[in-house]
Amino acid sequence: ELRDAGIQEAEVVRVVATQAHSASAKIKEKDAKTTKELADAIDNLEKEEKQAAEATKDLTTSAANFGAQVTDIANDMAKNFNAVLLETVATLSAFYYKLNQNTEALMEFERELINANSVWQETDEVLFAAGEQVTQFGQTFGMNMQNGATGLYQLASAGLTAAESMEVLDNTLKLSMAVQGDHNTIAKLTTQTIRGFDMEMTDSAVVTDKFAHAIQKSLIEYEDLSSAVKFALPFFTSTGQSIDQLLGSLQVLTNRALEAGIAGRGLRQALAQFAKHAENNDAAFRKMGISVLNAEGNMRQLSDIAADFAAVVGEDTVNNTELLTSLIDDLNVRGATAFVHLVQASDEFTQAVEDTAGAGGELDKMITEQNSSLTSQVQILKNNVQMIFQMTDATYVAEGYMNAFHKTVSLMIADLQGLIDILNSPNKLKALQEAGWSPDDIAALTKYRDQLITLERAALDARGSTKAEIIDPGQTLRKAQILAASIYGIVKGRGITTLMSLLGSALGLSPFKAQQL
Repeated sequence: ELRDAGIQEAEVVRVVATQAHSASAKIKEKDAKTTKELADAIDNLEKEEKQAAEATKDLTTSAANFGAQVTDIANDMAKNFNAVLLETVATLSAFYYKLNQNTEALMEFERELINANSVWQETDEVLFAAGEQVTQFGQTFGMNMQNGATGLYQLASAGLTAAESMEVLDNTLKLSMAVQGDHNTIAKLTTQTIRGFDMEMTDSAVVTDKFAHAIQKSLIEYEDLSSAVKFALPFFTSTGQSIDQLLGSLQVLTNRALEAGIAGRGLRQALAQFAKHAENNDAAFRKMGISVLNAEGNMRQLSDIAADFAAVVGEDTVNNTELLTSLIDDLNVRGATAFVHLVQASDEFTQAVEDTAGAGGELDKMITEQNSSLTSQVQILKNNVQMIFQMTDATYVAEGYMNAFHKTVSLMIADLQGLIDILNSPNKLKALQEAGWSPDDIAALTKYRDQLITLERAALDARGSTKAEIIDPGQTLRKAQILAASIYGIVKGRGITTLMSLLGSALGLSPFKAQQL
């Protein structure tokens, strides 16, 4: 708009000047015959010249205003550019920081998959399918996906095939989410229990439902449950007790201040002593008319035995020292301590066993409640972002990678190792030049190494050491190599050329060549 106004003003000046010139020419042509005509012509000329001067003044003023506004615009552009540049640098820095987090998460996730596959020895397709199962679980439930991946090796090392592990995986992941616990521990507990009670891996949903019920309805924690099961399970299975008897008894005992590990040892001792004295007529419980064996000669269920004791002793079981004494004689102190609580709470014990047997759906109820918390919802959002980096893409599985990002990081590491190998080669200068490093880059790297050596010597001097010879130039150079290789890796692996320039300028390095980018 300012330009157009200036053009219009210039046109006015041109027209006035033309008119003045035309008037002057006319005067000459007329060769004015009277003084009055000449005077009139001169007056007109002066008026026109005055108008031209005013127009020229206006044009000068407009030009000055135009220049001032151009200067203001330029200043605004400079300010905006600086602001945008600052924002861009900050954004790139934040992007790199977040990208670095996602890369580390991917590497840890991949490590768990590789650990599991060291046992499975399956194809990449099967391995990444197991990883994808964990990733997709994290899109619905608020559990850290890395926590989910840790259980894969535990399942594999327990002898489960990849197919069996994937059968169990969803249920152990749910239990881990429901109790906010370590998936590795829960996967181990579930597998041990299924194997111990001679169940199938397809029963994992039933088992985890029972675990969820026991944890929810008592003071037992999942870590304590694992400890108790470890001690008691072998004797429960060898005496024909059910998983419901085990979990029901643990619920009663932990609610009565027995630590889970002690409760497990006590139950183990009680069952062992019952089995030992089952046909011993001198045993106190035999004299009380109580049999621990059924008509087929098998051990009766523990809740039934406890109910018989309670019926014989009567309502005064809590204060009955004779009962405790007789149990100590038969079951040892540890076994008696556990079993007497089951006798005293016989009805509660029986009910706990029945409720555990009918605990179907308990886990889903727990996980639904847990998943509604803000913490879980935020974790799901984090999982949604991380999924971008570790979801399985069939296009790249055939090449041995989970997805494009996994491939990029893997190749970046290979390139990075290649650069480090170059720096460790005997003829570094030649190798660096062949790799595309300019003389200025090499000089900056050498200078940085020398600065590190100087700093290390200063540190030694500050500690009062006179053994300057203990400095290892090779180790110092490796520090420089790591820094330079890290810069190289950022660009090579992710293509953030602007960030490379910023980091490179801090060391005095020139940008790498286009082919290296």
